[in-house]
Amino acid sequence: MIKEIRKVDSTDSPQEHYWIILDKTPFYAEGGGQVIDTGTISHADIIFDVVNMVRYRDTSFHIAMLTSGSYDRQSNPLAEKVVLVSVDFSRRWDIMRNHTVTHLTQAALRKVLGDQVKQSGSYVVPDYMRFDFLHHQPMTPEEIRQVEEIVNAKIIEGHEVKSNEMPVDEAKKSGAMALFGEKYGDIVR
Repeated sequence: MIKEIRKVDSTDSPQEHYWIILDKTPFYAEGGGQVIDTGTISHADIIFDVVNMVRYRDTSFHIAMLTSGSYDRQSNPLAEKVVLVSVDFSRRWDIMRNHTVTHLTQAALRKVLGDQVKQSGSYVVPDYMRFDFLHHQPMTPEEIRQVEEIVNAKIIEGHEVKSNEMPVDEAKKSGAMALFGEKYGDIVR
């Protein structure tokens, strides 16, 4: 259900953009280097494409472009209306796979280069991922090959990926790594 919708006053696009706040959202907001989900929010013949999201405290602001139909706040208010929300799951799965590869890459780097390797960032999109890390010297071609082989072997093994939610201290005790600079709540995944 739409809690609030407002037209964005200025964009570089000729198409109308809106801030849409839903009572709950299936969209993933950008975080930890992983980009947002995209998809649609629709009601009757009105379709908005979600092109960005901003999280502020406990609220997700969907930035959406009107792509079908017409919307007028006075004649057709959408606030409090039930809407159909659709996430682009093909894109999400690509992003999720590349996010998993960041974890495999970190483990492989630590195995090849040592436990002093520290992740300093990442960027995860549908068609690739970038893994930033600190190390005292450039990697050799042989080290790069070893990391690639370890990551590819784990992918080929096809292990099931599971996630569990637990208190942060319990997660650390079970072997989870906390990244420097990341903000964690009491419960982590």
